[in-house]
Amino acid sequence: MPPLSPPSVTYRARWVWSAGRWIEGGRVSVAGRRIVAVGTARQPGEIDLGEQVLLPGLVNAHTHLEFSSLTQPLPFDRTFASWIRNVVEWRQRQSEADSRAAIELGLAESARAGVAALGEISTRYWDIPTALSEASVDLARVTPPAPQLVVFDEVLGLQLAAKEPQMADARRHLIVGATRLPGEGERAYDWSAGLSPHAPYSVSRELFEEALSLSTGADCPVAMHLAETPEELEILAAGTGPLADLLAAWGLWRPGQQAAFRSPLEVLQQLSTLSRVLVIHGNYLTPAELDFLSGKDQFSVVYCPRTQAYFQHDRYPLAALLQRDIRVALGTDSRASNPDLNLLSEVRQVAQQHPDIAPATLLEMATRHGAEALGLGHSLGTIAPGLRADFCLLPMESHIRDPFEVVLASPPSPLESR
Repeated sequence: MPPLSPPSVTYRARWVWSAGRWIEGGRVSVAGRRIVAVGTARQPGEIDLGEQVLLPGLVNAHTHLEFSSLTQPLPFDRTFASWIRNVVEWRQRQSEADSRAAIELGLAESARAGVAALGEISTRYWDIPTALSEASVDLARVTPPAPQLVVFDEVLGLQLAAKEPQMADARRHLIVGATRLPGEGERAYDWSAGLSPHAPYSVSRELFEEALSLSTGADCPVAMHLAETPEELEILAAGTGPLADLLAAWGLWRPGQQAAFRSPLEVLQQLSTLSRVLVIHGNYLTPAELDFLSGKDQFSVVYCPRTQAYFQHDRYPLAALLQRDIRVALGTDSRASNPDLNLLSEVRQVAQQHPDIAPATLLEMATRHGAEALGLGHSLGTIAPGLRADFCLLPMESHIRDPFEVVLASPPSPLESR
């Protein structure tokens, strides 16, 4: 006797965002964890969600969950380097139990905000308890209890002695991740593994090249903070500036020393040999670097709007990225530079800062582009048959006619009002 197909349930919402377009009175049929049909025809026994906007589960392409217990961003004193110092000092005060508790807080907060997948940067071996509670997930009937994750093991070190311990941790991370690939099980969370050479001023060339070689062999994604601050550009070009001073205070930099790389372009050229790369931030990518990224589908740039505003960086080159057809995804970064992990607040920040960008593009950046950046486009990022039934549901007042108004309307957070 052939196996029975799982019964399906159909949800009806006033608006459904599917494959880059709105469907008014849309209906989405789900069997198990998969979408089986999308359309407008009434179905027997359907569940009417009423005046709601149904979105794909959001994708937060960059965060650091270990900071999720912070109630406000860490301060900085004029320089990015001063913030880095505060990050390191805060991290040194945290126990393993503190980090695990913070990660669980961040996962629960993300689930409540409609996030279906996260690109997580991990500085410690990633093995939180699998018994993550269902932490008051809103709309649990149509959303899973916790996001799917791509966990990037952070690799950093300038001294030769750091290379072997860092690579041993990276190899272990990839081995464990390969045994826990995303699936259809009942675990509280699913994750796969990637690597993250931290930044071009914090890894030696030897460590960077070995990490790239390991990622090539494992065919795993790589994420790297790049072109994030003017201080980064100065230490790369001249070996001077606040970051050089900070590293010197830690005994990791000497007068006259040159960085392993002289520019973000040199780093991008090395990364271009990989199958999937996330360029984190990219606040100060030059026209030449943008031209280099154009046409290279293995690259995604992850824009973290409220973190970018927190540090008062120059205007983000979003239009230049999109004009070159470079994939741009959105991230919250962490609570060390952001008041929360609400990805829709990032969408709203972009809409305020870049009113010339079409709302449809912003929504795709928060969904499909993020899924593709993380290598999850085959299962997440849009509402279409065959993909996972991970949704974000937004209430809509009856007098509103434009669903984008619901997506983009919200009281400003403290950072959005800067």
